[in-house]
Amino acid sequence: MKITEELIAYVADLAQIELNDAQKSLMFHELGQILGYMDVLNTTDTEGIEPMTHVFPVTNVMRPDVVTGAYDRASLLAGAPECTDEAFVVPRTVG
Repeated sequence: MKITEELIAYVADLAQIELNDAQKSLMFHELGQILGYMDVLNTTDTEGIEPMTHVFPVTNVMRPDVVTGAYDRASLLAGAPECTDEAFVVPRTVG
């Protein structure tokens, strides 16, 4: 991929940043280095390597769902500074 001034402007627009001429020149150089390194990585032999989504094995810690008794609503609401018969009353946050 060839880096152009249009590409620099497009990336800056995506990032919602404004670049002056010196910053554009620096970005041109840095993007060139990044893409050059990507070319090096593309030459790496990955035959027989299984794709992965994470470097370390990731497992979810799940517990079984166990149905338990419900709590009494009145006792739960008893500690609230303000409540109605069925819910906590909180300050309005959206206009």
